Amino acid sequence: MVEFFISHGHRYLTWWMICRSSRFGRLQNIKCAVAGKNLYMRFSCSTGDAMGMNMVSKGVQNVLDYVQTDFPDMDIIGISGKPSVLLNFHFWIHYRVMYTVNDSVFSICVLSSSGNFCSDKKPAAVNWIEGRGKSVVCEAIIKEEVVQKVLKTNIDTLVELNMLKNLAGSAMAGALGGFNAHASNIVSAVYIATGQDPAQNVESSHCITMMEAVNDGKDLHISVTMPSIEVKCLANKPFPTLLVC
Repeated sequence: MVEFFISHGHRYLTWWMICRSSRFGRLQNIKCAVAGKNLYMRFSCSTGDAMGMNMVSKGVQNVLDYVQTDFPDMDIIGISGKPSVLLNFHFWIHYRVMYTVNDSVFSICVLSSSGNFCSDKKPAAVNWIEGRGKSVVCEAIIKEEVVQKVLKTNIDTLVELNMLKNLAGSAMAGALGGFNAHASNIVSAVYIATGQDPAQNVESSHCITMMEAVNDGKDLHISVTMPSIEVKCLANKPFPTLLVC
């Protein structure tokens, strides 16, 4: 019932309550997951060029205050602004339904506004599948002569190596978002140089590298897909290095 109350019946009011807390925060969608008596709610918002941690925390607090008017028995135990990303900010609330009366009246305990379903600074399939922060695809065409002279190999060998190592080898290891050759090295270096949160390298390094021969096998097409790059270029107290983002 709480899920329907927020994500369907009162969706416009939920959108407005998040908007009123910030000039830039805008609710995109709400997704819910149920585990027994536990309800996890995911608020996805656009937050402009900011990380969005504070603005969405305030917006979700407004939603909680509103829900409490219809569910007066709801007990808010704690509020935390733990999650922080730029686009598609995922803010999770952990509810526990204590009892029901006539299948309609609930006594609800809000255990935490961060239910670890974000999932912030931890590898998780939800970020790999649905994205978190910026979702990016980059591609390039490398000429055959460059492959031979600079990389000292040939296109067919590179394509086979990528398939056997980055794809099949990573699958054999049970990798989650690790179908690449050390994307985390580059992400970590850029994060440290530009004033980002280095700990968010965990999910930001999720990457799959694809290679194939193109132009009748004469050139190499290479691409990297990274669905959860968490990065900001604005903040309440911006570092000079943020300007280079």
